[in-house]
Amino acid sequence: MKKLNGTSASKRVAWLRVASVFVAINIAVAEPSIGEPPATQPNEIAALRNRIAELEAEMASLRQLTSRLVLENESIHSRSGTFSASAKFPTPEQIELYKNEVQRETENAAAKLEGREATLAKELRGLHLGRIDLEVVSPVHRDDGWHFPNESSKLAKIKEAEQWRDNSSLLLKNYKAGTYKESVRFRAEQLELGMIGHLYDADIEQVQGDLDALVIITFPKDRLRESAKSHLVWLRGVDVSTKVDKQKIVLNRLFAVTAKKSFETKAGTRTVFVVEPYDLP
Repeated sequence: MKKLNGTSASKRVAWLRVASVFVAINIAVAEPSIGEPPATQPNEIAALRNRIAELEAEMASLRQLTSRLVLENESIHSRSGTFSASAKFPTPEQIELYKNEVQRETENAAAKLEGREATLAKELRGLHLGRIDLEVVSPVHRDDGWHFPNESSKLAKIKEAEQWRDNSSLLLKNYKAGTYKESVRFRAEQLELGMIGHLYDADIEQVQGDLDALVIITFPKDRLRESAKSHLVWLRGVDVSTKVDKQKIVLNRLFAVTAKKSFETKAGTRTVFVVEPYDLP
């Protein structure tokens, strides 16, 4: 009896060992070990990289969109807002600063015109010396000078160059006489009270009356701005009686930031700068 019990006990132990090994193998096969992620296939890696590139492109697009200030989720409840500081700006110092900037830009433009005039004079001399070449279909400039298919095409090219020369000479004359000044845009990244600048156009967000509108003004990329910059402003003193929301309005004149305007929206009180037509004293 003891022998039988001993044999049975040993068999049970053996079976338990086999069962534990079998379970361990199943666990190892069925589940990866903790802390070791499953291997990623090459096509999955490529798909992830493509998705990352798509997300980066979407982010770049969103950064551009946020440069425009829109009122899609806001509406004006009242047109009777609060104006402030309109009688104080621009200051005499700001007026003088703008005049100096206009003078500097005008002198730079005149210098460029002088260079263009000299270039056109040189080109005209070359056009007059150009030869007729029957193999040429249209006027062409080669290393040895201008070539023309016939006399009439040569005269037409000379006339075109003479018009450019005459226009440049007249414009340069006006620059030097002080009868023509450069138009200088708003220069800074952020608007501030008293700024003076030329506005060519604007996008109307909401018409607020015959002479008032919320508009978006956009300054293009230039040597002072790495990207285009947009501002929501309150436009005063410009006839918008025939305009509607989301329409472009041509301005093409000098404006000044004269005040701030606060008004109520669904999101709460909002304050923007006021820009008005301005004539230099």
